[in-house]
Amino acid sequence: MQARFTLAITVIFFLAAAGCSSSKSTDPEGTVAALSSTPTDYPSVLEAQGYKVIDSITTGSDTGYLSENADGKRCIVLKGSPYNMGYQFGRLLPEST
Repeated sequence: MQARFTLAITVIFFLAAAGCSSSKSTDPEGTVAALSSTPTDYPSVLEAQGYKVIDSITTGSDTGYLSENADGKRCIVLKGSPYNMGYQFGRLLPEST
């Protein structure tokens, strides 16, 4: 059960870092921040992909973001421990919990 949860969170993180696209990449220039140990300015990354941050929540030292593009497609970025990510998800998308 723990492995499935960890896998689901990892998939969500990769989708968020890749511009929340489930189809062909819209980032041929590689403007999406690479996954690394350096801090990422997620609002800037989201804006570069055409998303506008509509809400955010900070739990401890980690901030989660909810953004939306012009077509109404949503992207959620969750960061931190499993508890913090679950809390961020519940606060950012209460209608989905």
